[in-house]
Amino acid sequence: MAKVVASIFDKYINVLFSDFTTKNVSSALLKGHVDAKNVSVRKELLKELLSPVFPNIEIRKALCESVSVRIPISKLNSEPTSVHITNLKVVLEEPQQFSAAKTRLLDIFKPKGKT
Repeated sequence: MAKVVASIFDKYINVLFSDFTTKNVSSALLKGHVDAKNVSVRKELLKELLSPVFPNIEIRKALCESVSVRIPISKLNSEPTSVHITNLKVVLEEPQQFSAAKTRLLDIFKPKGKT
């Protein structure tokens, strides 16, 4: 049973988080629930999700204040596994090429007489 739960965790949960592995949560995982604080989110995943809207944005940091994973060990076939994320904090950086263009535009449209 432990291998099945670890397999589910590795296949679905590790896609989301970079430092949330079966090695560091193995004892809690056997009980069917894992709670963790300050968990890093995979930047590649966020980049993929944000790229249609912000194609050139750089993700510097992505952190969840807390993550709670529930795996219904006794009812794997009938109940869903759930992941609850609290306070996702993402630090983004604008690429240099856009930053320079934005500065030029602001200079062009700056009200006259103001510095």
